[in-house]
Amino acid sequence: MQIITFEQVEGKVQKRVEEKARTYGQEVDSNGSKLKIDPSLVAQLYRDWIMPLTKMVQVKYLLHRLDLHIKE
Repeated sequence: MQIITFEQVEGKVQKRVEEKARTYGQEVDSNGSKLKIDPSLVAQLYRDWIMPLTKMVQVKYLLHRLDLHIKE
């Protein structure tokens, strides 16, 4: 997994996820707005779970495609 990990790209994605969580995770009422969830927690969840799972699925897909190509 380390070979296919680009830390700069993942860092940018994590910042973007945090910004979106901050923007779309607000509850706006007559008293102003407040966050429904901590945006840094969402970014951490994305970094620790979503990105690694995505990489695993991508690798499995590519290995499957390679296997099918070899059998042909």
